[in-house]
Amino acid sequence: MKKHILILPVAVSLILPARSLGQLGMHGDGLDLYAVLSLFKSSSSPEEFEKSLNKQNGINNLDINGDDNVDYICVTDRAVEDAHAITLQTVYNKTESQDIASIVIEKTGENEVNLQIIGDEALYGENYYLEPSADIEQPVGKGSPEVIGVYVNVWFWPAVRFVYSPNYVVWKSPWYWDHYPVSWRPWHIMAWADYQPIVVVHHTHFVRVHNCHLLKANAAYRAKQTRSNTFVENSRSGKIKSKGISGSKAGGSGKQIKGSQRSTEVKMDKRDEVSPQKSHRKVSPRQPNEKKGGAGSSKAKVHK
Repeated sequence: MKKHILILPVAVSLILPARSLGQLGMHGDGLDLYAVLSLFKSSSSPEEFEKSLNKQNGINNLDINGDDNVDYICVTDRAVEDAHAITLQTVYNKTESQDIASIVIEKTGENEVNLQIIGDEALYGENYYLEPSADIEQPVGKGSPEVIGVYVNVWFWPAVRFVYSPNYVVWKSPWYWDHYPVSWRPWHIMAWADYQPIVVVHHTHFVRVHNCHLLKANAAYRAKQTRSNTFVENSRSGKIKSKGISGSKAGGSGKQIKGSQRSTEVKMDKRDEVSPQKSHRKVSPRQPNEKKGGAGSSKAKVHK
């Protein structure tokens, strides 16, 4: 007598992580730094970069005070000699501000410049560094970079050439609490499910690394790094939480409103300077068609 073995199908449950691809579960989810670098790459100057950052339905979905409205992002260059720290900052109340991130730029040779972006620890966690991916900057013909290592020479990015032009006046955002461009009005933040598809396309062009190798530019940034102790404590305790992180109640229409109120009092402190290990990777310069742009369009005075 033959015995028959009955094989029953077994259902396998795949447990997915609670957060989506690229999501940190922190306030930094409202401003994707991969997309920020991509926007900086296409900008002609720090001034244009600031304008582009604050365009409605763009990459800015930041809301650090939890009022469901997008915050205005100011851009300021904290330059020291040939090192630049293009710092993104938002005003938290009438007298205090909070750094978001800084694009640190340093000249490493004649017509050679390296660049990274540093996310503030309060918004992105510790050691959040991004830089251009050498895998993307592959040789495609005459004038393209020859990849020697992993560091990509960004000398021919228009905004980089702009800040190294002889007539460059160090850019400092002229906007502050309750004084913003006439054309700008805060709008409701998007839910993560709506925001993530907008920015995820930029993730293939840049890579996350574990240290900052641009010591001089990093020191220029850290010397004036601005943080709000109250924002940090409220974030840790859950008193301030951007609904755009979870997407549970945030409006996705991007509807403009007349204004928002921020009344939380905060204090600022300076972060200790870090000294990450220096690396030695680089690539040779790209030779694309250069975009012209004089420094005369930047009218702000030098910020000291």
